[in-house]
Amino acid sequence: MEKMELSEALKANASVLGELIGINDTWLRFRDVRIIESQDKLDSMQSSGIYVLSESSQLEYVRNCVLVVIGKPDSGCIQNLYNYSGSIYKYRVKWFRSSWSNWKTVSLT
Repeated sequence: MEKMELSEALKANASVLGELIGINDTWLRFRDVRIIESQDKLDSMQSSGIYVLSESSQLEYVRNCVLVVIGKPDSGCIQNLYNYSGSIYKYRVKWFRSSWSNWKTVSLT
């Protein structure tokens, strides 16, 4: 058996532990900071998590934060857009093998 670096061993153990207690890609967690250059980039965000969106994003309505929720793989996906002031909330849904619905806007003021 080859020697495994400590960091690799810890990652392997964490992965096994995560599987045992059910942690997987459907859990909500912080993912990363993204710049959205196009609608295609936004459409491709289909892993559950919280993404911070850069102010330099190209799409006017895409700012601050997006929450992506997917039930189980190949079922449905929901994207929720928020701004930091909490005054704007938009959402849309994509069902398996169909296209994204139009954005719906909810006023929170």
